Amino acid sequence: MFDGNTRTSFVLHAYLLLGCGDMPAVAKLMRMKGHNGLYSCRFCKIRGVRIPGARGNALYTPLDRSTHPEAGDTPRYDPAALPLRTHDEMLRQALEVDLASGTRAETLSRDYGINETPILAALPSVRLDLSFPVEFMHLVWLNLIPNLVLLYTGRYKDLDQGTGLYEFAAAVWEQIGRATAASGSTMPSAFGARVPNLAKDKTYMIAETWCIWTLHIAPVVLRGRFENDKYYHHFMELVRLLRICVQLELTDADVQEIREGFCSWVQKFEKYFYQYDPDRLSTCVTTVHGLLHIADSIERMGPVGCYWSFLMERFCSSLRPAITSRRNPYASIDRYVLDRTLIDQVRLLNNLNGRNRTFHEQKRPVTKKEYHISSYPASVLMRPQRVVPLVKADRERIARHLSVRFGANAKAFLQYVPERIETWGKVRRLDDGDTVHARGMVKLRRTDRDMSFVRYALEEDKYKNRPKRKPEFVRKEYFGQLQYIYILSLPALPKYKQPEPQTLLLACVTDCAGLSQPNSVGIRYYSGKMGTSQVIDLASIECVIGRVEDRGQVAIIDRSNEFSRVIIPEDDE
Repeated sequence: MFDGNTRTSFVLHAYLLLGCGDMPAVAKLMRMKGHNGLYSCRFCKIRGVRIPGARGNALYTPLDRSTHPEAGDTPRYDPAALPLRTHDEMLRQALEVDLASGTRAETLSRDYGINETPILAALPSVRLDLSFPVEFMHLVWLNLIPNLVLLYTGRYKDLDQGTGLYEFAAAVWEQIGRATAASGSTMPSAFGARVPNLAKDKTYMIAETWCIWTLHIAPVVLRGRFENDKYYHHFMELVRLLRICVQLELTDADVQEIREGFCSWVQKFEKYFYQYDPDRLSTCVTTVHGLLHIADSIERMGPVGCYWSFLMERFCSSLRPAITSRRNPYASIDRYVLDRTLIDQVRLLNNLNGRNRTFHEQKRPVTKKEYHISSYPASVLMRPQRVVPLVKADRERIARHLSVRFGANAKAFLQYVPERIETWGKVRRLDDGDTVHARGMVKLRRTDRDMSFVRYALEEDKYKNRPKRKPEFVRKEYFGQLQYIYILSLPALPKYKQPEPQTLLLACVTDCAGLSQPNSVGIRYYSGKMGTSQVIDLASIECVIGRVEDRGQVAIIDRSNEFSRVIIPEDDE
């Protein structure tokens, strides 16, 4: 290989450690029967069963098949102690299939779920039981969640709800769809793509939008919609587990919580939807069973984001415009990839770092049109920028902030607040943080997505109502809308222990009125109206937040506390 940076050749040693993809793709890689086999799972030896009297050959994998006429020797599988496959066992079984012929080979292949020895087994770095982890994107976002929606809407394989009460009325589902679509304007673009109206057309739903809907929107719009709340709590337990799964860092305790949580969730799923009725076996698809192996995959290969298909799918999407010939598509793709690689090398050799970044680059530099000072290392101000007059109320807010900052009377600081002040329209956090819009400077157009609501934190005296008590400061979170970003230059203030001039970046924020405490599933609501405005230090703003309006209330969507960012698209500036 050639290193274009050092202009030297080197020997590249590559070791294949894992293979990932959806279930059919991995089944071909591993030369296994796959999801239609009698033993469809590549991780364990759970046996599939058919719907009694059904004409098709479809097989399903319920844990509890005690009511099935062909339950066999294992009427119930313990989700915490499944009969796992091993590498040596799989190689031995594959060899048996290879050496057999005719009917004997077909019988062994069916009983083992293996077609033949995979060529990848020749690599010493590959273990058949470890090297092909659960691919989270296809398993959850493109299979499990859409199937749950089909169940909730009564459209799953012509099944009714049996003895359950989990189906939505058509009018209720239409309300959910409208609330989902409306949230597109109140969810910042940093959260991902707009989610369409699910009740009208799900054809526009992709893995990203299913992910956003599940983690951010569904907990709000599904609350109180089921006839029996146990189905909502069951769904929210799934959301809680998925939020843990998508974190960038996981502890042993997290992995154990995922393992135990999915064991419980799958058992409840069978109780609520399968209902232990052999005629409802079609609810027990392989994608539900696959949840039981997520913890093992994380334990062996790391967080699910290390090997899910989002990156590959997006890279494939970037290749699509390069196809200029239907007759020779691969030649077009080859040329495009080669040209991109050459451009990357030219930019690397010449230390170019402009706006046209490749997907390999993560950090965006500060440009000449932006404002950045060393005393605020994490914040960069962005245009629009202008000098505006301050009304009396604005000057008093700034003075009150200075009085708290320096511990003096607010009137003493009015003289340091000018009548005209420099303001900026946007602020972005460095290291690929959020971009926040100041609503007073950046007007919201009809098609825009609101990126002005933020979470900010202040240190407050725990005993502020007890003046004789020694102050004890605690961190308190607030939510509001950013209105203005001010640049305030102060002279030296020796009287207030400030011997040197300094420049402050201040933010005028309007609070969300009627903010509630988190409910039983951790969601906070506010009235939809705005409260009072105050000036805070810009560094107090921590992140942009989303909002979902539903039935007269507005839920706050804060993605930064509980789980990592799943999708990080380009900033919508």
